[in-house]
Amino acid sequence: MKVTDKVAIVTGGASGIGKGLCSRLLENGAKFVAILDFDPEKGQNTATEFSSKYGTERVKFYHCDVTDESKMKSTFREVYDVYGALDIFANNAGIISNDHRKTIEVNLVIYSIQLHNSEEQILKVRKLHFGGGSCEAPGGEAFLCFRNSGRPVCRSEDLNAPRDNKSFVTKFVRLYFYVDISIYMINVAVINALIIAEKLMTQKKRTEKGVIINTASMAVFKATELTNCSYNASKHGVVGLTRCFKVCRDGFSKDIRCNAVCPALVMTGLYTSGDYMTKELGERIEANRYREISVDMVVDAFMRAIDDEDLNGALLKITTSGVEVDTS
Repeated sequence: MKVTDKVAIVTGGASGIGKGLCSRLLENGAKFVAILDFDPEKGQNTATEFSSKYGTERVKFYHCDVTDESKMKSTFREVYDVYGALDIFANNAGIISNDHRKTIEVNLVIYSIQLHNSEEQILKVRKLHFGGGSCEAPGGEAFLCFRNSGRPVCRSEDLNAPRDNKSFVTKFVRLYFYVDISIYMINVAVINALIIAEKLMTQKKRTEKGVIINTASMAVFKATELTNCSYNASKHGVVGLTRCFKVCRDGFSKDIRCNAVCPALVMTGLYTSGDYMTKELGERIEANRYREISVDMVVDAFMRAIDDEDLNGALLKITTSGVEVDTS
């Protein structure tokens, strides 16, 4: 797909990789780029910068938290209604935090909703796994963490599941149940945004395929001391989503391509914002500078994922050696 005259939405677009991508899309003639971000000051500053350079009619900032489903839907719909199309969606928003739950909520938050399957099918799966009962998880607790002592933290109080058996095994199964039946009941921040975008992209008959690009990480393929377990787990989910998009039974449109970029170390606000940065982490980052890649390298990979119409379900792995395209 050529970017010229296309309409794009970029989450996490106010800074770092997202900002670099917004700039590149505008440079390459995009008709309109919507910058979505939870930081209103950075978002507006970026929009103002780009408006003066590329024109006020071609870019706009939308204050939006990707964990707010209602806000996401209304924002995507506003862009579509105003510009009559959605051609490119960069599913880029993400964080890393000492708050494991928040990391999962932004990068891979799990709700309990129906995708393309009936309530009867969902109840059947519940019964198969639990022998009946309700298994809603409004709190998104499908992530199991361990204390430093090695004792499990099983927050079954957050689950509306039967509580007749308080054993660790039962709690463990309940927690991971939500992951196990993801084809029936999963809706994550990344997946939620993808679903919203996919529906809008295919409301009208397309003359060329729309493109969704997810942001994953090289941490999926090689464990690193720079990231934590919740970040790594969430990015594994993004890779799984990307690989299965064109073949899974959810019935996603064949008029949409979906790929993922997987950057190695990129020094953006990911590490330095919030509560994650420590003196020790800073020292580790310095020791790993030899693995650092630039924002421009990642944006190049995004553009390749957009331009190359043969790429669908591909992972673009970006390291200091260049870009490796994994279509396995």
